[in-house]
Formats: sequence, structure tokens, C-alpha cells
Amino acid sequence: MSDQPQEPPQEPPATPPDSPGEPAPPDDDIEAIRAERDRLRTTVTAERTKSKGLEADLSKMRNAQLGESERAIAEARLAGRTEALAEANRRVLRSEARALAAERTIDADTTLRMLDLDAFDVDDDGNVDRKAITAAIDELVKEKTFLAKPEVPRPNGAQPKPPQGTRGVPGSPAGGAVADDWLRQTLRPSAR
Repeated sequence: MSDQPQEPPQEPPATPPDSPGEPAPPDDDIEAIRAERDRLRTTVTAERTKSKGLEADLSKMRNAQLGESERAIAEARLAGRTEALAEANRRVLRSEARALAAERTIDADTTLRMLDLDAFDVDDDGNVDRKAITAAIDELVKEKTFLAKPEVPRPNGAQPKPPQGTRGVPGSPAGGAVADDWLRQTLRPSAR
């Protein structure tokens, strides 16, 4: 060994990703990235399905090794968990459907009674397919037109304008005095 200190190897300087001076990737690169993303999503879905199957097999093997009383306890726990999860999923689905129905119909409760909520699923992360529920609500509104919210006609598709002026808003030139004076006048008992 020599007494000279060894210098650490020098790494090339890292370039920041997507620096402003670099041109955008060509469309064929974007398509390749999208294709890779879709392939990876499919792979992840397949792996999740495979994992669930392996977990079920493992559970069966563990149950085979348990005694009779332990097996009964494990089955009761599983049944309780399954029931609680199903109830929670029903609540999540119902609340999401109610919110979507309220956006599109005049009576969300009636809309929910007419929808078949069992046709929709909640995934493992507690997410629902909002597009599928929206499509079902829109289809129901086509069949049952009395549920549709009336459309407010707007001239030339114009959006309503917000109110103009200060109207006694604190911080305005009137300093909120106009609103304060009106409130005092309104709430003051009349001396008649």
C-alpha cells in the first residue's frame, strides 16, 4: 500500500431533466412512452391478480394447518372483515353516486333509488368508476326526463356577470359604511 491518498472517482456533472433549453421530445417518443406506460399498467394489473391468487392459496394452506377451533376463529374474522368491507364499499359507492346525481338531476335520492348500484364496484383503494356512474345517470335521465335539471338559457352562451361595484364592502371607498347604515336602520326598533 502506498501512503498517497486515493482520489475518489469523478462523476460527470448531472444535467437537470427537462431543462428549458432542451427541445420537446418528438411525437414518436411520446407514443413510445405511452405504449410503455400502458404495457406497465397491464403488467401491474396482472401481477396484482396473481398476488391475490397467491394470498388466497397461502390462506388455504394456513387454514389446513390450524386446529378446528383456530380455523373457526380465522373464518369468523374473515367473514367479519368481508362484511365490514362490503358495508364500507356500499357507503362509498352510494355517496359518490349521490354527489354525481346531485350535479345532473333535480332529485338525487329518487335517482339513487332508480339506479342499480350493485352494477358498480369499488376497487381495493376505495375508488369508484365515476365515468360509469355518470353514464348510467345520464342514461337514466334520458329515459326519465322528469329527473333532468332544467337548463338555464343564456343569450349567446354568455356566462352571468358577477355583481359590479363595491356595495359597501369593507375596504372600499365607502369603507362598508353603506351596508352598516342600512343594517342599523333595518334593525333599529321603530319609534312610532
